[in-house]
Amino acid sequence: MRNATDSHRCPFRAYLFIAAILIVSLVSRVGRSYELRATGVTFDEAAARVLRAAAAAGVVNIIANEPDERDQQEYLDKWQEEREANRIPDDQPTVFREVSVADASEFESGLEIRGEDRFGHQVLTVGSTAVANGIAAICLAVRDQLACGPAPTPARIASPSSAGRVNCGQ
Repeated sequence: MRNATDSHRCPFRAYLFIAAILIVSLVSRVGRSYELRATGVTFDEAAARVLRAAAAAGVVNIIANEPDERDQQEYLDKWQEEREANRIPDDQPTVFREVSVADASEFESGLEIRGEDRFGHQVLTVGSTAVANGIAAICLAVRDQLACGPAPTPARIASPSSAGRVNCGQ
C-alpha cells in the first residue's frame, strides 16, 4: 500500500522526466540548426565558367532568387530591385542563386551547382534538402572556389531574398 509521500513524488518525477526530454530535444535542435547538411559541393563546367567570369571584375554580386516563373520579366525585375536596394554599380556583374528543395526527407546530400544563362542573366541553381543549407553551402563553396572573402562594404544579406557581395581581391 502506498502512503501519502509516495503519491506526491510520482508527479514530480514525471515532470522532471518530461522537462529532461524537452531540454535534450531543444539542445539537439539548436545543435542541428548549425549543421551544414551538404556532404560535398561540386560545380559543373558552366557554373565554374560563370564564377570565373564574374570574379574577373573583382567583386561577385550574388542575388538570391526564389525560382517562380523563371521568365525574362522575373529576372529583370529582381535584377533591378537588388541593384537599387544594394547600390550595385552597373559595371559590376551579378549572378543569380536559386535553391530548390529536392528531397526534404533526406538529411544530407551532395550538392551539384549548375550554371545556366537565362535571358542574358547568369544563374547558379542547386537542389538541396533545405533552402537555408543550400544557400550557405553555395556561399561557402563560391568563397572556396574563388579564394575570395566577404566584401568590406556592407551588403544586405539578412534574408535569402537579398544580394550578397564577395570581394575577389582586385
